[in-house]
Amino acid sequence: QEWLDRNITALPERKQVQAVARMSLQDQLTGKQMLWSCPACGAWYSVGRQDRMVVCVEIGCGGGWCVGCGRRDHRPLACRGESDRLRRAEREVDIFTKVLTMPDKVEGPVKIFNMFPRNDLDFTDPLQILYLAAEATFLRMVDKSGQGNSIGRKTIKSIEYVENESVRCSFLEKKAKFLADQIPNNERLVFHGTKEVNIDNILRENFRLDKCHRFAHGKGVYFSEFPDISLGYGAGLLLCRAG
Repeated sequence: QEWLDRNITALPERKQVQAVARMSLQDQLTGKQMLWSCPACGAWYSVGRQDRMVVCVEIGCGGGWCVGCGRRDHRPLACRGESDRLRRAEREVDIFTKVLTMPDKVEGPVKIFNMFPRNDLDFTDPLQILYLAAEATFLRMVDKSGQGNSIGRKTIKSIEYVENESVRCSFLEKKAKFLADQIPNNERLVFHGTKEVNIDNILRENFRLDKCHRFAHGKGVYFSEFPDISLGYGAGLLLCRAG
């Protein structure tokens, strides 16, 4: 373990090892074989064209997989039919899943990840996906509000992505309650403008009504889909998940 800790940065990443394995297998294929990738870990194998089930032998993976449908071994049952609902359930992607890379800053329960614009994209990096989502939301809504000619992509120099596990749990708990009660629980990304001095407290404690002083349209925390409107309430601009 000590050797691994010292040398981890010098070792090739798994996807690079898998790419080398794929090229090596490709060169050795015969007419009766084809390449197959494990749906769980991405490891590559050469399998017979008539094979219906393959066992992945990668450490930490294992188990049999159906070559036909890409699901776990379901013999003696036939492959299930395809449907949009089934595929969505099986391949559901949550871009807001907990980030596993080291944060750039930790302040109590708050983890902050610095994200910067780039053209060479790695779509397996969740932070790059999150940057694109935030950037696209900002630019789309700016353009929709008629400010697109004066505000462009170069306006965004960097974005900070913030995680607070306590706030996340409260949010997901409320979403689960909505779902259980058959209340629509789809999300929106919306902007909140405030004074910059307030941001750290919001990141630590979420939005608190007891710290609000003015309610122009009734008691509550106000958001807008348009960043220019939110900026009218302060130079601190937060892009938030809202249900």
